[in-house]
Amino acid sequence: MTILSKKSTRLIKLKKLDSAIFYANELLDKSIFIKDTFHQLKSYNKLAKYHRANNEYFKSVNFYNKSKELNLLLGDTIKAINKLRFIESIQKQLGDFNSSENTAIEALQLCDVLDDSITIKQKLSLYNHLGIVTKDQYNFSDAKNWYTNALKLSNDSLKIAAIKNNIALVDIKQEKFSSAINSLDLILKNTRFEKQSKQKARVMDNLAYAKSKLNYYEAEKELKIALEFRKKINDVKGQFASNIHLIQYYINRDQNQKALQYAKDAYEIALLTNSVISKIEVLSYLIRLEDNPKTFAIEYYKLTDSVKIARLQAKNQFAKIKYETDNLREAKIVLEKETAQKDLKLSQEASKRNFLILITSILVIGVVMIIINWRQRIKIASFNATIKTENRISKKVHDEMANDISDIKTLVKNHISSTNPAKKQLINMLNTSYISARDIATETGGIVFGDSFGKTLKNLLMQHNDDNVKIITTINGIDHVTIEEYKKNAIYRALQELMVNMNKHSQATIVTIAYKKDGKHHEIRYTDNGIGTDTVQKNRGLQNAVTRMQDIGGSFNFETSKGNGFKASLKFKA
Repeated sequence: MTILSKKSTRLIKLKKLDSAIFYANELLDKSIFIKDTFHQLKSYNKLAKYHRANNEYFKSVNFYNKSKELNLLLGDTIKAINKLRFIESIQKQLGDFNSSENTAIEALQLCDVLDDSITIKQKLSLYNHLGIVTKDQYNFSDAKNWYTNALKLSNDSLKIAAIKNNIALVDIKQEKFSSAINSLDLILKNTRFEKQSKQKARVMDNLAYAKSKLNYYEAEKELKIALEFRKKINDVKGQFASNIHLIQYYINRDQNQKALQYAKDAYEIALLTNSVISKIEVLSYLIRLEDNPKTFAIEYYKLTDSVKIARLQAKNQFAKIKYETDNLREAKIVLEKETAQKDLKLSQEASKRNFLILITSILVIGVVMIIINWRQRIKIASFNATIKTENRISKKVHDEMANDISDIKTLVKNHISSTNPAKKQLINMLNTSYISARDIATETGGIVFGDSFGKTLKNLLMQHNDDNVKIITTINGIDHVTIEEYKKNAIYRALQELMVNMNKHSQATIVTIAYKKDGKHHEIRYTDNGIGTDTVQKNRGLQNAVTRMQDIGGSFNFETSKGNGFKASLKFKA
């Protein structure tokens, strides 16, 4: 196995990709046959890397995905997150920004399972990546939120400068040119930034471009200085961006001959880098500027058609890989269930063989279990009585109080003169009272869990997902656990209190709710990036949640402070 591994590594150094892939596949086949997980994982990583180097992106993603799943199975979450980062990068490269965004969010969900101090590097990269792909989808509000989250994690002035440059690009996209100019000016004053030639050139060019949009007299000169600087440091991709900005500058001022010269230079760079996206961009300008653009037009439409087909294939291929992964997970769950059932059957047979020896112990255990069961029944009966009382109150509030308020509101509308100055205030007060009564009825009313407890919880949580708050949850795993109805009710109400608290107080933009299992112990972890508070002990709703979880033998703990968001942990036994 080691020989095969070294052989493929040596071949890749010699740039013999096809041979390296052949021996990596040999390594994979043998490792699977002898159930050598270490070399199986190694071969997945090699094949993912080699296929990417060979521009076989879908194959690369497939092997990165398999490597990620094996990492998760082995409990190495950090490496699984890193594999998702490779996948998101390829998806972005192929222009499937939506898939890339979803992959990055999946990686963030895995980060939430680990301690924050372990995942700072991964989160910083993921937030910055999400800022880029959401910007490329013209979702500028989300892009700024992701970049802001990245800024909170970074304490390195160079990384902060790079992120702020990205935020300035969003401002330029939104035509907030003055804001972008102020930000980019400050970045260039960073003394450490002087040594970062490519980053410095990028900021210089972006600053000059923003100035050109507001007709600064020095903009043309600064655009050309940025281009010359990029030539000096041999930044080929940067030269392309500078040429595009100069093309736009001259077109906007009806100086088409000057724009044409820069378009020709940009086209030469696009041919050199063999970038299809760059070719399409510059061809659109050449068609507009050339006297006889037929040749360029033919190439333009040919390339745009090929990109559309490639992106469609990418979406389909990534969907297929996800489908296969989901099926693999389902198969593992079924296998684990069958194994558990076989183990149970063997255990039952062993118990029967030893029945005579253990009869006395079983009788003692039986008596103890009867007592425990009796106490449990009392607790469940008490809990059910509480639920019935809540339901009765809910019904009474809804059927009587809310309806009475509605009748009074109708009476006021129809029988009090519109000239009466108190009429509008009275109707508003009745509306407020009606909404409060309806909310009380909803929060205390009966809950129907159906076949999927996880789906019920997710529906509760996603009710709060809107343009202002993004809810990220991995709660569905709870469906693989058998939980009594009264415990489901307590968990549901506790989460409901959390979300109500979030809406009323937190001002959060991102909320994550993750479920994890450790034997018979289960935990639901809640985290938001809100404003936090130092007076949470006075919150009646959260105290109710604490009591509910304690009533089912669980716990509800939370921590928060002003400016540091809110975290909560619901623990219970199934």
